[in-house]
Amino acid sequence: MSEPVHPPQKLPSTATLVTDASMYGWGALLFKDSGEVLAADGAWEKAPNMISQAEARAVHLASRGFKPHLTGPLDIRVDNTTVMGIMQKGNAHSQALVKEANAIDRVLCSHGIHAEWSYVASEQNPADGISRGKFIKKSDIAKGWNLRREESEAGLKLLLSTSISSVLRMYLIV
Repeated sequence: MSEPVHPPQKLPSTATLVTDASMYGWGALLFKDSGEVLAADGAWEKAPNMISQAEARAVHLASRGFKPHLTGPLDIRVDNTTVMGIMQKGNAHSQALVKEANAIDRVLCSHGIHAEWSYVASEQNPADGISRGKFIKKSDIAKGWNLRREESEAGLKLLLSTSISSVLRMYLIV
């Protein structure tokens, strides 16, 4: 008698990357299981033609900037369904989006990083403010840990022990 077929199990991720983009710039927060929170942001020298391109470029720049800190499976959260769909299905009608998607894929593949893509509502996106040049707030950190820990007790305890001063800020030239 044959054994039942079980679908592949989702690998537990080691971090959650949340990105956002605006016509001003981009921002990203990386929430690691170690308790570290890394931040990266930048202003566009030349604004992308469409917001979906900006959102994809934000993921590309963040994954490139954070790659020394990416050690295993990664949850990536974006508030743009077009970008999420492209990365999950691998096709787009825009050459600009294809270029950004390929760049993201190259960074992740070159470091053996498997990524799961999920949607985050804009109002729950902790990277929203920094993509517009604002300072990171404690509420942004809380939103990120809620995403990372799915509002579990462990996440709330970790959140309480993570102060805003422990956030490592990275600056990337774009």
